Amino acid sequence: MTLFKGKHDLRRNFHILINALLLVAMILTIISGVMMSRSLYTFVNFGKAALARRMHLIANSWTLVLVSIHLGMHLTPMTSKIRTKLQASRIKYAVYVILVLFVILGIYLFIKAGFFQDMFGITSFKFMDTEENPVVFYLKQLDISLTIALVTHWLWNVKSARRKYEKTR
Repeated sequence: MTLFKGKHDLRRNFHILINALLLVAMILTIISGVMMSRSLYTFVNFGKAALARRMHLIANSWTLVLVSIHLGMHLTPMTSKIRTKLQASRIKYAVYVILVLFVILGIYLFIKAGFFQDMFGITSFKFMDTEENPVVFYLKQLDISLTIALVTHWLWNVKSARRKYEKTR
């Protein structure tokens, strides 16, 4: 197992922490989903569905955030290829402006959807808007997820860029 081999710096420990938290969040999402299911496991009485629903909301919110952070930590190989192609392009600054606007929209959607309240159990029950177009709903979720991933990626690379700058001095 390579978990215990090699140097454990801050970045590697952060990777391990995010992966462990992600595993816990996914397991809790699965367990609470099974507990809420009234048709799949009818032979087992799990008790209060309200508790399972609340646990599912919390675990599901954390899963989305942790998956997005995990993705952001691994975006460098993809973005470096795009960055290389953009260096010679005239639309480089337009792409950066669009990304910043995309992130601003994602932050707004994160706040509007009440994700913070969902993550910490402040919301006891969440009603889904059944009138909303499913495509719009999933695009909003995608924007929130990619916003978290991009912010994580940018923060991750600020630290790397600072280290590279200090080595050249």
